[in-house]
Amino acid sequence: MIEEAEPMTSSVEEAKDEDVDEPEVANAKHSVVREAYEMFVSHFGSVNITEIHCSVAPGRVNLIGEHIDYADGFVLPMNIPYYTVVIGRPASDQDRAHSIIYSTHFCQSTELKLPYQESAKTASSWARYVGGVLAVANSTRSYDILVHNTLPIGAGLSSSASVELATLYFMDQFELPAMDRSRLDSSLLCRKAEHEYAHVPCGYMDQMVIGLGRSAHALLIDCRSLHTTHIPLVIAPSAIFLITNSGVKHELASGEYAKRKTAIDEALKRLEKSSWRDVDVALLEANKEKLDGKMYDYALHVVEETERTEKAAFALLDNNLALFGKLMTDSHCSLRDKYNVSCQEIDQLVDLALSVDGVYGSRITGGGFGGCTISLCSSQKVAELKEKLLEEYSHPQSLSFLECQPVGGVSSASLGFLASVFDSA
Repeated sequence: MIEEAEPMTSSVEEAKDEDVDEPEVANAKHSVVREAYEMFVSHFGSVNITEIHCSVAPGRVNLIGEHIDYADGFVLPMNIPYYTVVIGRPASDQDRAHSIIYSTHFCQSTELKLPYQESAKTASSWARYVGGVLAVANSTRSYDILVHNTLPIGAGLSSSASVELATLYFMDQFELPAMDRSRLDSSLLCRKAEHEYAHVPCGYMDQMVIGLGRSAHALLIDCRSLHTTHIPLVIAPSAIFLITNSGVKHELASGEYAKRKTAIDEALKRLEKSSWRDVDVALLEANKEKLDGKMYDYALHVVEETERTEKAAFALLDNNLALFGKLMTDSHCSLRDKYNVSCQEIDQLVDLALSVDGVYGSRITGGGFGGCTISLCSSQKVAELKEKLLEEYSHPQSLSFLECQPVGGVSSASLGFLASVFDSA
């Protein structure tokens, strides 16, 4: 078993300084921050750079360990270089007692009145992720805020957790005394916001990897103890993870997510256990008659996926790409056949990917019922894989691709570079 590391408890600023962006990543962040700044000025009017603050949070992709972060399992996500930027300033008139939040994705503006604990409950769906964070963090200020992202919404790449962490790190620059909250606590606070205001019973994975992740590493999370282990990813340049966005999102996804969680919670009660980590396949077999309908299959997925994820972490440590790819594919088969969260379009993408020589493994990633696949592929075969999918997938016009190496987590962003950019313009 992988030795459990202690949860990270360093302060926000200390943790932020641990990770240094590679030049390519830093340039990508600067680009999206500049876009956000220009749109902020366009929407809210001219502003002195010293009056505003900004934060940047990545999206994430889960390499393996799906639908078990709410079942005390192991998960193995990494952050990806597609970002949410939250930029803004305190309102010049604090007596107005509301924040104005503009989303560049939805091209919508909304007002959230103080106290946020009340207004966030009735906000539009996207604004609840911002308002929920302001509420659980007990913010008492009014802001002008712009939310801008390069993450595809609804693709299973955790755009919601990215918005939450970016909002919290933006707010903290104005309201939180230095050295006052750890990255782990920040992650858990954002999870609370999603539970209480977006009404999504998510597990720990999304917020924790965006809060605690490091560049060039995946993050193994023990969702029972919340212990984390950073797993070095040394597959480059020989291999790469390719995310394929199917462009498909079935509307039943959110309801089915809640149904799965309810079913496995009930299964655990019937097994008379307090944690899924106390359940193995032999125990499930011995108590199969207690688990009716699909409950047994759901339970079997939880137990086997937890074991697979732990093996996958060892495979990455050994740089054993063949084994890691096999475990990815086994995970997809379980999500398709036991947990029933895949769909025809995703299954087709996985099957096509696996038919390409040089693809080690492929699986659905995210909540399911559409969204994305992730494939581990030889770098020399990426072009061939894309060509195969574009030629033979039933909806090629909806496909998009993200080639990813892991990046660091959420951080505040210095705006000093903007002064030189616009002075030279």
